[in-house]
Amino acid sequence: MNDSNQPVQKFPDILSLILGATVTAVVLLAVYFVLPAKRTDSPVDSNTSSRLTSPSSSISSNPNSELDDEPQDSTSIRTFSDLLDKHSSSFLRFSSLYELANRIDKDRLVFLIEEIVDFEYDASNQRWRNDALSILLSKLIYSDEEKVHSIFFSLSEDTQRKLAYDIASDWASVNLDGATNFVNSVSNSDLRITAADGVLDAQSSVLPIDELRVLAEELGNEEYVVDLIERNLFIEEAKHPERSWNELVKDPTLLVYDNVRRISNIAEAWVKQVGVSAIPKITEVIEDQNLQRQLQYRLLRIAALQDAESTFEYAVTLPSIGFSNPASPVMSIWADENPVAAWERISILDSGSLREDLTQTLFSTWVSNDAQHLMDSLGKFPNDVQDVARATLIFDLVKESPETARAMYDEIENSSSKEAAARTLANYWGRTDGVAALNWVLSDAATVSQRPILVHIIISEMTNNDSQTAFELARDQPLGVDGDEQLGLEATVIDILAFRNLDEAIELLPLVREGPTKLAAYRNVGHSLVRNDRLDETIANGEEFSGEDQILYYTSVGSNINVMRDPESIFARLDKLPSKIARSRIATTQLASNLSSNLYDDDQIDRLEEYLTDEDVELLLRVEEEGINVPDSYLGY
Repeated sequence: MNDSNQPVQKFPDILSLILGATVTAVVLLAVYFVLPAKRTDSPVDSNTSSRLTSPSSSISSNPNSELDDEPQDSTSIRTFSDLLDKHSSSFLRFSSLYELANRIDKDRLVFLIEEIVDFEYDASNQRWRNDALSILLSKLIYSDEEKVHSIFFSLSEDTQRKLAYDIASDWASVNLDGATNFVNSVSNSDLRITAADGVLDAQSSVLPIDELRVLAEELGNEEYVVDLIERNLFIEEAKHPERSWNELVKDPTLLVYDNVRRISNIAEAWVKQVGVSAIPKITEVIEDQNLQRQLQYRLLRIAALQDAESTFEYAVTLPSIGFSNPASPVMSIWADENPVAAWERISILDSGSLREDLTQTLFSTWVSNDAQHLMDSLGKFPNDVQDVARATLIFDLVKESPETARAMYDEIENSSSKEAAARTLANYWGRTDGVAALNWVLSDAATVSQRPILVHIIISEMTNNDSQTAFELARDQPLGVDGDEQLGLEATVIDILAFRNLDEAIELLPLVREGPTKLAAYRNVGHSLVRNDRLDETIANGEEFSGEDQILYYTSVGSNINVMRDPESIFARLDKLPSKIARSRIATTQLASNLSSNLYDDDQIDRLEEYLTDEDVELLLRVEEEGINVPDSYLGY
C-alpha cells in the first residue's frame, strides 16, 4: 500500500517547485526592468550620484555617526555659502568642494572663486578660505591659465604666500611651461622661491637630475638641486652609517665645521643603530675641538634616549669642558626615566665635585617632573643631600606657596644649600609679595650674611613689577639696609629704573633722601642721560649739589664715556663741564691710564695736561714715578 502511494505524494512537491521558480523569475524581471527606469528619472548624473552616495551610505550605516543628518545631495550646493551652511564636517566639505569643482563650467568656477575672495569670514570658517581657493584655482588651471594668473596676483600678499606653493605645484603637473612663466612673473623674491619650490618638487620625481638643474636655474632657485642631492645623499648614507663614516674619514678635509650637517647625519644614524659605543669612534678622529664638543654633546643625548645607564657610564669618563660636564645632559635624561636608579649610581661616584654637580642636575630634573615624588623620597638620601633636595624643591614650592617654601627653608642646615634656597625665595617671593619677602629677609637671623644681596634681589623684582610701590617701600627702610651704611634703598630703585624707564627715574629723583643717597641716585640717572646723548640735562642736574658732592657728580658723569672708540671725544665732554676740579680729575685719570694703554697721541696728551691743576700735576708725577693709584674720588666716588 505504501509503495503504491509514493508517486502520488511526489507530484504536489514538483508542482510547488515549478510554481515557486516561476514566481521568482517574474519578481527578478520586474526588479531588472523597473529599477533602472526609476534611476533615470533623477537629474543627477549616475556617475556623480554613485560618488556622492557611497561615502554617505557608509557613514549612515554607523548608528553613532554625527553625520546622519547631513544632506546627501551635493547638487543642491551651488555657492560657497551653501557649502559652509549644509556641511559641518571637514570630510563632506572637501568632498563636496571637489565634486562641485568638477561639475561646474569655467564661468561658474570663476564666479565661485570671486565669492570666496569676497566672503565675510569669522573665526569658525576662516581656514576654509585658502583651502577652497587652492582647490578651485588648481581646477581652473585646466581651462584658463591666464585667468588663474590674473586672480592670483589680485589677492593679498599674505594669501599669495599661502597659496603659491600648491598652485605652482599643481600647475607644473598640468603645464610645466605655464608654471614656469607663473613663477618668473612673481616679483617678491621670497614668494618666488616658494612657488619655485612647488614646481621643482612636482618635477623632482619626473625629470632627470640634469634637466631638473636646468629648470631650477631657469626659476632662479639653483640651490634646490644642491639641497635635493644633499638630501638624497643623507638618506643613503644614513642607511649604512658605519660604512659611510669610514668613507668620510678617508678625507680629513671633510671633518670640519662647514660639513657639520653631513657629519651629524651619519654620526646620529650610527649612534641610533648601535648605541653609545659609536661615539668614541666618531669623535676621536675630529681635530676641531669645537666641532668635537658640539657633536659629542648631541650624540650623548641621542644615545641616552636609547640607554641612559650605559651612556652615563661612558659620559663620566669624559673630561669637563669649562663649566660644562658631559655627564649632565645624560643625567637629565636618566632622571626623566628613573631618578631613583640615577641617584644610586651618583651616590657611588668617586669624585665629590662631580657627585655634587650631578646631584643638582638630578634634583632639578626630578623637581620639574614630579616634585612630590622627590619630597616623598627625601629619606633615601644622607642629611647633606637632603638639604640639596630641599633647596631644589623650594624652587617649585615658592611658586605655589612662599610660606610653605619658607618652612622648608627653615629645615635646611647646610650653609651653601641654605644660601641657594634663600636666593630662590627672594627672587620668586619678591615678584608676588615684595613686602612679605622683605620683612622675612630683615627679620630672619639666618639671612644676615646674605641680607644685602637678598634685599637687592627683592627690590629689583618689585621694581620690575610695581616701581612706585617698590620706591615707597625702599624709602621707608632705614639707611644701610642693603649693606651700605650711608645709602637709602631707594637709590637701588632709581638705578634699576635709569636703565628700564629713564623718565620715570627722573620723576622720582626729588623724592630721594638727602646725602649720599641723593648723590648716588642723581649719579646713576646722569650716567643714563649721557648714554642717551642728553648731556645738557646731565649737567643741569649737577646744580642740585655744591662743594665736594658737586665735584664728585661732575667727575662721575664726565668720566662715563667710551674713549677707546673715539679718544678725541673726551675733549668735547671736558669743555662742557662747569667744574674746573672735575675737569682736572678726569684728565688726570685719562693720562694715568694712558701710561699703559697708549690711547692718546702726543698732541692729545698735551691738550689733556692743560686741564690739570697744580695739585694734579704733582699727583700724576707720583703716579708715573711711584706707581700709586689715583684716588676713587677722581672717578667720581
